Amino acid sequence: MKNRYTPFGYGIEDGKFIIIPGEAEIVRGLFRDYVAGKSLKTLAEELTKKQVPYLPGKWQWNKNRVSRLLGGSRYLGDADFPQIITPEVYAMAEEKRQAWTVYDVAEPVDVINEAVVPTYCGKCGAPTKRIWKKSDQKRLCTDLDCRRGYRIHDGQFSEMLTSLLKNVDVTDTAVVPEEYTQELRHLENDLARLMNMAQPDGGQLRSLIFQIAAKKYEIASYGKHITEKLRADLHRVGLSDFITRRQVMDIVQSITLLSEEEMEVTLINGQVVRKEVHCGK
Repeated sequence: MKNRYTPFGYGIEDGKFIIIPGEAEIVRGLFRDYVAGKSLKTLAEELTKKQVPYLPGKWQWNKNRVSRLLGGSRYLGDADFPQIITPEVYAMAEEKRQAWTVYDVAEPVDVINEAVVPTYCGKCGAPTKRIWKKSDQKRLCTDLDCRRGYRIHDGQFSEMLTSLLKNVDVTDTAVVPEEYTQELRHLENDLARLMNMAQPDGGQLRSLIFQIAAKKYEIASYGKHITEKLRADLHRVGLSDFITRRQVMDIVQSITLLSEEEMEVTLINGQVVRKEVHCGK
C-alpha cells in the first residue's frame, strides 16, 4: 500500500509543499467546528462516515488522530508549509485542546464504567455515563430532562461496590434468561394444542413430552450452575479489599445509583442487593 509522506492538507510539487485545496478546506472545517464546540470524537466520527482518507485506502479516523491534526502548528505557515489557518483560530483551538489534554490520559485498568456494567440513575432510571476529569469525577444521568449527577470518584465507586458484595447471601432461585422460558412456553402450548385434538398423534405427544422434560432440566441446571458460580465468585470478592472489572462482569447484571453514598446492585441471578455504605470522599 502506498504511504503518505506529507501532512494532511499538503502535497509536494517541484520539491516544495503545496496546499491541496480539498484537504485544506477539511482542515479549516475541523478547526472551525472544534472551536465552535464539537468534540474530537464527533469530528472523527464525521470524517469516518464521509470516508475522508488520511492515507491511501485508510479513512477510519479516531479522536487522537484528529487531536494531532489540530495540534499541527505547520498549518499557520512557515518557511516550508503554506498557511492554511489563521493564528487566531489556531490559538482558540489550541487553548481548548490543551485544557482537555490534562484529562485525556490512560485510565486505570480496573476502572468500572458503563462498558463493564450498565449503571442507571436512581431518580429516573436512565443510563448514567462516567465523566472522568481529575478535578471532577462523577456519574451523570444521560436523560436530558433529569441530568442528575452523582459525584462519586472511581475509588469510592469500587469501595462502595466491594463493601456491598462482601457479605451477600445468595438465594437459590436464579432468574432464567427469557429465551429459555419462551422456548418452554412454546413447547407447552404445542403440547396443549395437540392434546385438544380428537385423535392426537402418539409419536408427536411423546416427542413433545420429552422435549419439555429436557428443557425443564436444562432450566433447573442453569439455575444451579449460576447459583454455585455466583457464590464462588462472591467468596473471592469477600477475601479481598478490591473488586476487579472481570469480577464485576461475572457477578453484577446492573447497578442503580440511589445517592452519592448508596447503590442498588442486581446480581446475575436476578437478586437485588441494597445497603447504605458510607465512604470517604
